[in-house]
Amino acid sequence: MRGTAAFSLGQIGNVAAVPYLVEALKDADIKVRENSVYALGQIGDVAAVPYLVEALKDKDAEVRRTAAYSLGQIGDAEAVPALLEVLNDKEAKVYWRAMSALKRIGKVVIPYLLEALKDKEAIVRSRAMSGLEQIEKAVAIPALLEALKDKDVNVRKVATSSLGRIGDATVVPALLEALKDENVNVCRRAIISALGQIGDAAAVPALLEALKDKDFNVRRRATSSLGLFGMLRQFLPF
Repeated sequence: MRGTAAFSLGQIGNVAAVPYLVEALKDADIKVRENSVYALGQIGDVAAVPYLVEALKDKDAEVRRTAAYSLGQIGDAEAVPALLEVLNDKEAKVYWRAMSALKRIGKVVIPYLLEALKDKEAIVRSRAMSGLEQIEKAVAIPALLEALKDKDVNVRKVATSSLGRIGDATVVPALLEALKDENVNVCRRAIISALGQIGDAAAVPALLEALKDKDFNVRRRATSSLGLFGMLRQFLPF
């Protein structure tokens, strides 16, 4: 009943309910906390932001996820640092909701994401890159190019995949250089795929060379990449 009441208060949308919903965030029942967090987002009062930020630390993942959603609904920039902290949440659904909230808040988050690229945790650096890609591609490209040199192979892979999705041909020389990455099992495959997505003819010699690679998956992706921009029949003898 308490959970249903909290949800209903959100549907009504009266700011007078905010103090009662804030108090309900301390309830022992998970559903009450979750519905209260959701209701605060529906009401949209910025006075609720500090309490929703605190709810990002709730022991229950659904409460944390809903808190991130509600902060995105309110859209107050004061929530940005706390949402960035959620980038290392162990639950993917919480992280993705926080990323959606940051995207909704808008370009004001860009300096924070750029700073997060220096984080000691590789997962935070990777997720910050994904955020930049979604929010501001022009700013993301230089940061992603720099991340191709990251010490963590998975960060380099995420950067490569993001550059492929953005599709800017100016990054092709950097990707060709990164193709020399010694980690064949991760980065080379991602680079080959990214070159195919971008579809720039300057990559064709490298893709043809990749058809001879000792790694089957590199060869397979090179074949797909050449096919993506209609050059497979032109360059292959069959």
